[in-house]
Amino acid sequence: MEYKVVFFNMIKFSEEVTTASLTGNFLKYMDKLMKYDLIILDDFALRSIDEQTRIAPYQLLDDNKENYRLSIIGTVAK
Repeated sequence: MEYKVVFFNMIKFSEEVTTASLTGNFLKYMDKLMKYDLIILDDFALRSIDEQTRIAPYQLLDDNKENYRLSIIGTVAK
């Protein structure tokens, strides 16, 4: 079985969420992310993040709860 995995630096993820939101493509971007089985968010606490970026991972999990196939892993720098 093959799994679809994507890796994001948290800064890049934040920029992509913000851009998608500002251009009116947020839902399309979220649909794109829901195709992955695993999303890795690296350096989660290196800088403050806006409300939209903070909500995005939870929205992905909530929207996908019937499938039980999406996992999001966040790492925090120490």
